[in-house]
Amino acid sequence: DPKWRSAYIKFRNQRIIQMIIGIIVVLFLLTLAALFLNYMTTYNLTSNDLNLEVAKDFFGYCLRSFGRAIDKISSLF
Repeated sequence: DPKWRSAYIKFRNQRIIQMIIGIIVVLFLLTLAALFLNYMTTYNLTSNDLNLEVAKDFFGYCLRSFGRAIDKISSLF
């Protein structure tokens, strides 16, 4: 193999890995945004109600939601 080919393959693999990581980050942020919107509609919150206590409760809500999702997925196996 010529040197340029191995350098090109290495560069291409790095780009693919960066793209996959970027997609995972975007999907995680979209999931958090969807959970936050669901949390706000469930508890009838407005933008005036946002404070540290709501942020703590939302964090617990996220943990419970991810826990429920993991339980449902693991029950399939």
